[in-house]
Amino acid sequence: MAKRPISRLLTLAAFSVLLAACGREEVPPEQMADRANAAAELFRQGCVAFDGAADKVRAFADTALNAEEIGRLPAGFIEPDALAVWKKTQDGADYFLSLTGNSCSVKTARADENLIRKQFMVLVENPPSGLNNELRTDQASESPVPIRQLSYAWRASGSPEETLLTVKTTPSDQLPVQAVFYLTHQSYNGKPVLVQ
Repeated sequence: MAKRPISRLLTLAAFSVLLAACGREEVPPEQMADRANAAAELFRQGCVAFDGAADKVRAFADTALNAEEIGRLPAGFIEPDALAVWKKTQDGADYFLSLTGNSCSVKTARADENLIRKQFMVLVENPPSGLNNELRTDQASESPVPIRQLSYAWRASGSPEETLLTVKTTPSDQLPVQAVFYLTHQSYNGKPVLVQ
């Protein structure tokens, strides 16, 4: 097991006390489902449809948050190497689309974990023409907080390159986000993948 993701989990867990003190809104189950659907759709439209191409994502997302706005987000919410972050508010929920040098991601604070994973599977089971979907990792950690990670790759048979799609979820209100979708490109090495 890689140490970087676990250290990331511990870092996020360290903020749980602060988040618990802030309190979280109660969200009815039907709104949690709506939020899961909205996050999955933003990932599909904002990252997957453009295969994470930065120029196309930027054109889709419109106006990025400025440094001050990003600085007001909860610690651990946005990747430290994010190049640009966009916020979409829909039906009272916020969704964040971000780009790093090698990834495109969507995050939301509250969403139905099971529906997030179901929506993710619908997406990964329909790869672009000529590509196969291949399981890379399906993991769960219960301590210090429950977190699940599921990763699939889209890859042409025999290709040394792949598009990796990952979803990380938690039912816990103790972390800044309950759902994160990632799209990255990498060289295929046949090993399980852990995304920070």
